[in-house]
Amino acid sequence: MAQVDLSEVTKAFGETVVVRDVSLEIADGEFLVLVGPSGCGKSTCLRMIAGLEEITSGKISIGGRVVNDVPPQDRDIAMVFQNYALYPHMSVYDNLAFGLRLKRAPTGKAFPRTRRVYSEAEIRERVDRAATMLGLTEYLLRKPRQLSGGQRQRVALGRAIVREPQVFLMDEPLSNLDAKLRVQTRAELILLHDQLREAGKSNTMVYVTHDQVEAMTMGDRIAVMKDGLLQQCDTPLTLYRHPANRFVAEFIGSPQMNVFGPLQISRENGTVRLRDAKDAALDLTLPADKAAALAEYAGDTVLFGIRPEDIAAPDTARTDAAAGATMPVHVQVREPLGSTVQLHLEAPGGYQITSVLDADSKAWADDDFEAVLDLDKCHAFDPSTEVALF
Repeated sequence: MAQVDLSEVTKAFGETVVVRDVSLEIADGEFLVLVGPSGCGKSTCLRMIAGLEEITSGKISIGGRVVNDVPPQDRDIAMVFQNYALYPHMSVYDNLAFGLRLKRAPTGKAFPRTRRVYSEAEIRERVDRAATMLGLTEYLLRKPRQLSGGQRQRVALGRAIVREPQVFLMDEPLSNLDAKLRVQTRAELILLHDQLREAGKSNTMVYVTHDQVEAMTMGDRIAVMKDGLLQQCDTPLTLYRHPANRFVAEFIGSPQMNVFGPLQISRENGTVRLRDAKDAALDLTLPADKAAALAEYAGDTVLFGIRPEDIAAPDTARTDAAAGATMPVHVQVREPLGSTVQLHLEAPGGYQITSVLDADSKAWADDDFEAVLDLDKCHAFDPSTEVALF
């Protein structure tokens, strides 16, 4: 078992609380990503799992064993850092083997001296297996300075793999790589997780990043944090389609979700409409399922959210422009991105919004057109709590 459980874990530095009452159950073999902006507490959570930071309150269990007071070296975890942390004077082989050579076990109560756990033959077998898996076989005699950034990161990963720990902990391991290498190494990490699973080895991974694209592409589940608080933990698709609050909605997805409001909710002739008091041109009639969720809030206000890919120009619209599903906009900037084009628009009420269209769209800077909104995919948030209403 390599399940990791955090129960109401809190970390404070003096009077400053950086992680507050975080509870998470990370299943055996799961790839969980902790994501959030800088300073949200995600790396601190990882370091508490590793034992590099003492917890202020709460409980952490690894494999069913409470490890609050267990030193890092006895937690059976392996950590990959952002800056590789390789020994520059050692070859790749020796860097991979170093942790195994240090691993020792007591010889008995009567003889407190220790013995080496692994023979050189066993160490070579593990190193060769990890090097083959990561494509490092031809670099085993090189020093870290003779490797590229991506190769160094693979050595750091290999050093964790050879130990065959219960849990892999990764603290923004790709942030030092260029864009192309980051995509390549990201794919290698996903493949590594699958290979360890197929080999029947424990492959529980906890991965920290501030990059929501990494989180969406890599994680079985994603835990979103803000200001030391866990906002939501779920599958990537669920976070994207059903965010728990405005922060998650805007953080997950690129470009981020457009949010209008507050808009006035009104019921008229069996329909529910959203209007901006500042500009009557922003007047939206909600589809039946969305209207039902807001019917009891008639007379109140709501924040309205819609993703850029759900705002189309008439020439690229995939949905019919039903009554109330269009909005006049002015194109301020057009950004061609190859397969798509990103438009920065001004909407009624002075709102600055973004739309992502097919590359063949004829919408150009300074154009005016009726944007088509796919209201079946819109979102609503409480203006005071910012909790999602649908």
